Amino acid sequence: MPARHTLITAAAYTLLVILSSAFYLLTYDRYLPLLDYSDESNMFLLSVHMRGVDEVPLADDYGAGLTGEWLAGYPPLHPWLGVWMQRIQDATATQFLFPGNYIAAMRLVSVGANVLTALGLLWLGWSVARPIGITAAAIAGWFTALPYALSPHIIDISALAIPDSLIPLACVLALLGCVRAITRENAAWLVVGLLGAVAAIYLKYSLLVALWPTFCGVVYLLRVRGWRPMLPWLAVLAIISVVTAGYLVFGYGALGLQNQEAEGFRETGLRNMFSIERNLTNLNVATDISTGTVLFFVVLAAGTVAYSLARRTQRPTVQLNWLWVLLPYIVGNALLTSSVVYASLERGGYGRIRFMFPAALAVCLIFALCVVLIVLFAHSVGATRRVAHATPGAIVTLLSLVIAVPAVAGNITQIRHYALPDTNLLLWQWSDASIPPEGLIHTPRRSRTHLVWNRPYSGYTGSTTFEWEHQLALADVTPQQAHDAGIAYVVVTEQDMQQIYTAEAQRNFINTLWHLKTIPADEVTTTGETTYIYRVLPPKTEIDVSYGENIRLIGYDLRTDGNTINLRPYWQANATPQANYSMFVHVYPAGEPTNIIAQWDGTPVTQQRLPQTWSDPDERLIGVDVILMLPGDAPNADYVLAVGLYNFETGARLPVGESDRFEIPLD
Repeated sequence: MPARHTLITAAAYTLLVILSSAFYLLTYDRYLPLLDYSDESNMFLLSVHMRGVDEVPLADDYGAGLTGEWLAGYPPLHPWLGVWMQRIQDATATQFLFPGNYIAAMRLVSVGANVLTALGLLWLGWSVARPIGITAAAIAGWFTALPYALSPHIIDISALAIPDSLIPLACVLALLGCVRAITRENAAWLVVGLLGAVAAIYLKYSLLVALWPTFCGVVYLLRVRGWRPMLPWLAVLAIISVVTAGYLVFGYGALGLQNQEAEGFRETGLRNMFSIERNLTNLNVATDISTGTVLFFVVLAAGTVAYSLARRTQRPTVQLNWLWVLLPYIVGNALLTSSVVYASLERGGYGRIRFMFPAALAVCLIFALCVVLIVLFAHSVGATRRVAHATPGAIVTLLSLVIAVPAVAGNITQIRHYALPDTNLLLWQWSDASIPPEGLIHTPRRSRTHLVWNRPYSGYTGSTTFEWEHQLALADVTPQQAHDAGIAYVVVTEQDMQQIYTAEAQRNFINTLWHLKTIPADEVTTTGETTYIYRVLPPKTEIDVSYGENIRLIGYDLRTDGNTINLRPYWQANATPQANYSMFVHVYPAGEPTNIIAQWDGTPVTQQRLPQTWSDPDERLIGVDVILMLPGDAPNADYVLAVGLYNFETGARLPVGESDRFEIPLD
């Protein structure tokens, strides 16, 4: 390869790795500290369970024991890694760490693993085609890595803190070990390949297919080297296999796994495994998320034609022997995936496409080898030297653009999407600042909001602890009955209204609740689902009193108990107030406003919701609880309670009609 081509290849490879890294780093922290993928929380809690309450005092509070029981026997490699990452964070942290902090660190591990996967794919493609020549190797490396490294679907899922994010790296090692062992006739690479396969299985048990490349490498080397030179290496491979498999089965208890995938396999796995429709669907995912299905088969057909013609004219070409490694590997991945899931976005399987990532690696390699076949044939049959010289470059450039342009555009769209705040994040921030924990929050179990205040499953970092429930049958109770049952708030989304609360009685119940806040999702400024928050009961007294031009007192709760007065105001702002007004509450005999016998002064809501944060004219704000104590020697008289707002910097009070306060007679 000329020096100029070497520089171009090096620059292209470097650019690809940089681009892939950038897309991962610009999306890996999406919505954090909000967690939007429950499998991440399961892995976090499983690692916490492995550490135990002695290391993690909050383990029981987080429910790690329940998760540990449910996932007993889960593939151990990712939880083990999580344990050590948590220990490192705990040892170096300078402040309290929330679940989102641990998951953020594991996401960075996933990013690193996938950058290494891109490098491994470059090496894999290069190694397969290197016997043909350096130019063929450069092209094969490029097209093996390009579709996978830039795929928006793969980048989206592989940045998560889940075992599947590490599987591609393990599978690349398994494939690379086979390829290097065969091309170099070096049995040491079989050990590398086997360790990669073991790592894949320790991440997901269904990846037994990862052992196939090592088996192929063993068969090849036995043929070319014979039994005797291979015996020491076979012994090493056997020891690794027996020790790692024996530990999983007899030491770790892998066969006792009871999660959804394991149960599904036991019940219908074999029937599903041989479903033609499921397998075709899953195979389509492997091509669609990497090269694109149409492009893959177009290039595959062109490569097949180029191979046939090249063989007739005795021109150098790629050997088809690699198909004996790659095709069973791809089909095996599809069969095992079909036994447990449909890996299809069209079937609502966001995230399930990760099951076909191992096959996608091999699809990219087959695609790259077909491109090499096409380029070699085009170069050999050019009508003139100039055409022959230019054609390979044109083919490589065109196919690179066909893959890279939509992939880059998709990643940019993804970056913009994840830059938007999620409505669940806005919901927990709003609730932490705006509502008192005076009762349970009802959310439907099937709603995306049902885990918002669950710290390990949503990443909630609020200072206020909320309790929630999912069992209330809205059609069977009145708001007062719901309140008596301990329900203070109801949270529903637009999708809940369309899919869950479809009965007239349910909608009637919701319509009788006191609306507090709507958090809109428009996919321009926010993402998620439009969310509605209701208080089960309205204020005991509903009024409409204006303070200046923008602020209204819309209700209050008032309770007296002997000499104790409890007041809670409710506010609404027509427009954002011009200052962070303070509230005063005075008690005095009727007609004697200067004879104040009890008073209170402070913010009208909370320190987190000062008036200049009242920017939503439709929001109703629950005010601060005011407690006043009348002196024991207060004369027997008719008293009034006065509520006013003032600018604490100037002392100026907001007008209330012709007064500067609103008076409430006390019984």
